[in-house]
Order: sequence, then structure tokens, then C-alpha cells
Amino acid sequence: MRNRSAAVISSAKFLLLVIWLTAFSSISSAQDYQAQLDAGTDPKNISTLFGNLSFLASFAMGAAWVLTGPWLRDAHDRISATHPGQIRQGRAWAVWGWIVPVVSLWFPRQMIGDMLKDKRVDDEGDAIPLNSWWLSWIAFALLSNVQSAMEITNTTIHNPIRPTFEIAGACLLTAAYMVWIRIVKAIDAAS
Repeated sequence: MRNRSAAVISSAKFLLLVIWLTAFSSISSAQDYQAQLDAGTDPKNISTLFGNLSFLASFAMGAAWVLTGPWLRDAHDRISATHPGQIRQGRAWAVWGWIVPVVSLWFPRQMIGDMLKDKRVDDEGDAIPLNSWWLSWIAFALLSNVQSAMEITNTTIHNPIRPTFEIAGACLLTAAYMVWIRIVKAIDAAS
């Protein structure tokens, strides 16, 4: 495995660890937040372990993107050099396709599928379950965004920490991570 691939896997592992720590901390933090709220503390002044770990989760997500984007761009270059036209998107989308609204819902999956065109990537047998990976990743991202949107639009004073959402998100990310490792190794082998 190349050094960059190892960094990509390590960043994904770190992200998964932080997401699980955040999910587990949400249980006690929800209770702590509620106790502070019941004691009359202004919500702006309430601090919990969950809040601190949520910040770390944002950092871990950014670090994973910073490491994964250039690795995918380099893999795009190597595969395009040996198999011209195999990858439908340009190399810039290897980095930006993950964060540009709307296209981020399908560009990364399409690019990974194109990179692995010579591999078995269906959801049966010993093939790489590309669709399962993508659905679990998208579900994790959407769940995170829905929870954030619910908090932004809610104007009442309430406890915003939802352990069930956090644990569900961690489970979805775990499913995506288990396949992501195989994808990284397969792309390395293909490029």
C-alpha cells in the first residue's frame, strides 16, 4: 500500500473513532445538558463533552477530505494515463465532487465506480459492495445535515443533543468505512 493510501485509511479511521466517541458522549451529555437547562442556565452558556467532540468531528472530517482528495486526484491521473476515457469526470472533481452541493450526491460514487471499472463492484459475492458503501455514506451525511437543520430552524429552548441520531450516524459511518478500506486497496491495485 502506498503512503498516501495509508494516510487516507488512517484519516478515515480517525474520523470513525471521533464519530463513535461523539456518539457515546451524547448519552451522558444529553442528560448533562438537560440538567443545566433545568437549572436555568442560558443555552448559550451550556458546555458538554459532546459539544467539544462535535468540533473535533468537524476537524476530522476536514482532515479526511484534505487527505483523500489529492489521493483520489492522483489515482485519477494514473488510471486515466493507462485507460483514457474510463473516468467520466475531470480530475478536479476527485477533490471538489465531495463538497459541491447537489453533485456531491453522485459524483464521488460515479468516479469511484469508474476507477474500479475492471473490478467486480456489485453488491453480491466477494465483489466490492459499491452501492452499499455509497448508500451508507450518503445516509450518514444526510442524517448529520437533517439534525443540524432541525436545530437551526427550532426556535424553542430545548435539549438539542439526540443520542439516537448520533449512534445511528456512527453505525452508518462504520458500514461505509468497512467498504471504504476495500475501495482504497482496490484503487491502489488498479492504478
